[in-house]
Amino acid sequence: MKFNRADLLETVEMLNSGLGVGMSQVYFSEHSGLYKAADFELVREVEIEFLGKEHFAGRVSLDASDFFESLMRISFRRDLGEVIDVAVVEARMEKEILQVFSELKGIGLYEPFLEKQIRDLVRFGEGPERPVFREFGEGKVGFLVNVDYKGATRLSGFALMVPITPMVHELLYFPKEVSVELVGSMIRDVESLRAMSEKAMGLVEFKNKNMNKNSLENFKLEAAALKLPLHMITAAESQMAKGVEKFEVEGQLFSDKGKLDLTVHMKKSGQSDYYYLNSFEVAKSTAKELAPDHKYLVTGPDEHGEVKTKQFDSAVRAMDFFKAQTSDYELAAGKFSDKDMPFRDVLATMKDGKVDYVAPEFRMAYYSPIIRNSHYVDRGKGFTVEQAANMLQGRAVFREDMVSRAGEQYAAWSQYQFDQPKDKYGNYTMKQFGEGYGFDLKKELASYDIVEMGTKDKAAKLVDELQNGNNPIVRVKGADGQEKDLRIEAVPRYMNLNFYELSGKPVKREELKVEVSLDNGLGQEKGKEKGKGKSQAQENELSL
Repeated sequence: MKFNRADLLETVEMLNSGLGVGMSQVYFSEHSGLYKAADFELVREVEIEFLGKEHFAGRVSLDASDFFESLMRISFRRDLGEVIDVAVVEARMEKEILQVFSELKGIGLYEPFLEKQIRDLVRFGEGPERPVFREFGEGKVGFLVNVDYKGATRLSGFALMVPITPMVHELLYFPKEVSVELVGSMIRDVESLRAMSEKAMGLVEFKNKNMNKNSLENFKLEAAALKLPLHMITAAESQMAKGVEKFEVEGQLFSDKGKLDLTVHMKKSGQSDYYYLNSFEVAKSTAKELAPDHKYLVTGPDEHGEVKTKQFDSAVRAMDFFKAQTSDYELAAGKFSDKDMPFRDVLATMKDGKVDYVAPEFRMAYYSPIIRNSHYVDRGKGFTVEQAANMLQGRAVFREDMVSRAGEQYAAWSQYQFDQPKDKYGNYTMKQFGEGYGFDLKKELASYDIVEMGTKDKAAKLVDELQNGNNPIVRVKGADGQEKDLRIEAVPRYMNLNFYELSGKPVKREELKVEVSLDNGLGQEKGKEKGKGKSQAQENELSL
């Protein structure tokens, strides 16, 4: 399968958008020419049966998520020509991985656990972070393996972890040409090791060079882990390449109704050219979605008195900008062209910085508080963009890597508390439901006759989607024996699941739940026990 570079990027963007609205399969006809985004048809599981096998006859089917990951990791490479052969590039990646393994073995730092981590690095996942320990003399010494990915995956070298205090280590960098055994033989002579490191490659120069060349790639890895849209990753990369000290990247995400706004905050280190993804914000308003090709238009004088119009895709950003003005401004919606501007819909106007008109149909959106929340990120770890967007829509998400104030890791479901005051940073507090709360998602799913739960892979995918706060479409058999397509969401607070018609109408769980016990008396006792457990669980709720 071959693409022009631009067509590959367009296909990746198309797949990313489709996955955001529940598309699961991609169909295409095989041919020997160059593929374009238009060659691929994205469909949901429920649509396949509705359209019928005849609709897809003669075409190849792939899992949309796997296809997206494959093309996305290829799109990150910088050593590609204008025509890209997917099979050739993937074969080259595999050779690079095997070469890294060979080099690690050559310097004596190969460990089996690194295989998965290096493969994940090529798949835009997280690279190796854990140190490799080797025994020298009376104790173990840690080495951090430095795998570089810039056009190709390769081993750059390693860093020796020299303990200064029990809690602090100094890193001495070495190129891969330096023998680990030689370093080990000098392990008690830190000054000589430091001198050898500086002589081998220039410690300060290497560290800065290493940060500079890896900063963009590390950002890509973090951004992919957080599930940032591809166009936002590309926009951030452009700003980083220019050396901009501090900047924001804006984009939008699909939601149940309309779109959500996403803003990513980036900052350059004060000591190097390394960039940090500090936080991101999700926001939404009650404004109706714009008509195709329409924009929000904010018109008014610039600092020189010249009237200018600024365009926005987002109602939130348009209103934020409009409300911040202090002179005569207009907020409208329409197409930005000389012939179309006279037909724009005026939504609000201000005189001398004071709003003097808001269109009746826009008043609720204008005066209702904008729902927004920020999430802080630690090296790509934290709530993903997908999870944050789902929590903003009222659903709960599950994470196994939560960390308490005492530094202990735990697992919990988290949900925004919209009915509680915000914290001092202007964010919603969260209510958490830990393992002691009693909600067992897999057990609850087993209480219903859900077709997807009959297949191991589909069951695992459904659990993953629900834990990420999504509300996927499933096929459920009701009490009448009929199967129907419904949306499903996890509700850990009440230890159950919610079902909805595709139109959004709620469905009673009683109409769907499988009767586990044939003994009414036993069933009543189970009901009592379940009620008791829920009462106890409510006492275990955690608020943050």
